[in-house]
Amino acid sequence: MNVGMRVSPRKCRAHARRKLYEAHEINGSHIAGHAVSLMARLYVIERDIQQLEDMDAATRLRIRQERARPLAEELHEWLTSQRHKLVASDATAKAVDYSLGRWRAVTR
Repeated sequence: MNVGMRVSPRKCRAHARRKLYEAHEINGSHIAGHAVSLMARLYVIERDIQQLEDMDAATRLRIRQERARPLAEELHEWLTSQRHKLVASDATAKAVDYSLGRWRAVTR
């Protein structure tokens, strides 16, 4: 991939969350709402880690692996299982597809 074409993982995560949030707010999607609540928990973990300024990178990575990874795996499994219940043209399906299609960037 061209270096100039890379998408920031932070921006991709924000876009994925926004699409799910909009599907929940506009359409009242419970699936999207649950996904947003799980993503919010990931943001809390990341915020907690970022506040630990005196911690080295290896320790921050270990904490992410212990706290965020299981939650991210839960979110991925849940989104995958819920996707099969949605019609392709549904806004929630599109938001889920966006998240799953960029999963590596979303969880980086």
